[in-house]
Amino acid sequence: MKDPKEIHVFDLDQTLIISNSSFNFGIYLYRKGVLPFLTMISLIWYYFVFKMGWCSIETLHHNICNRYFCGLSRSEIEMYAEQFLSQYFQEILYAPAYHELCLAKQTGHYTVLLSSSPDFLVKKFADYFEVDEWAATIYHSVNDKIVEVSQLMVGSDKAFYLNDLINRKNVDKKNVWAYSDSHLDLPFLEAAGQPIGVNPDRILRGECEKNGWTII
Repeated sequence: MKDPKEIHVFDLDQTLIISNSSFNFGIYLYRKGVLPFLTMISLIWYYFVFKMGWCSIETLHHNICNRYFCGLSRSEIEMYAEQFLSQYFQEILYAPAYHELCLAKQTGHYTVLLSSSPDFLVKKFADYFEVDEWAATIYHSVNDKIVEVSQLMVGSDKAFYLNDLINRKNVDKKNVWAYSDSHLDLPFLEAAGQPIGVNPDRILRGECEKNGWTII
């Protein structure tokens, strides 16, 4: 494939979809009987603690992996992820951002999905969105068993990935669009020539207004 003229890079949670993919998937696994009730309650607690700013996203991932996914079959979890999306994909889409993705694809631009959510879930979203490439937080597996979080994909990691992508594809930074809802992705947004706030949180909205960035 020849080098693209434009690159459009999207966050997933609260950007292309209206909610947190991992949290919703956890609820789905509980309803399927994969996660017991007490585990579901602790999932809600960990997510609340993160949203209140009482723990980092790194701590959240390690807690979630250790508490829920460590020791589970990766192939089985991927099967449930496929079932989850086949049932809920259309209803969790955030239409304005999804429209931007579809428009970028229709005009032949290079599309990318970068998410801090687990790779076994983001991979399925990437397939449904039919993006050109994707990257996520890696939940490492051994003999089909999930064992640990081996690599995060948070704001600074997304920025590093995007800078590398710009170099690989030989695209001018001014022709790179980045979409996110969270101030935690500020390094990622600043790495693009065209940062877009999608339903931005309070801090990101302030940055968008201060810098004249587009808000969806």
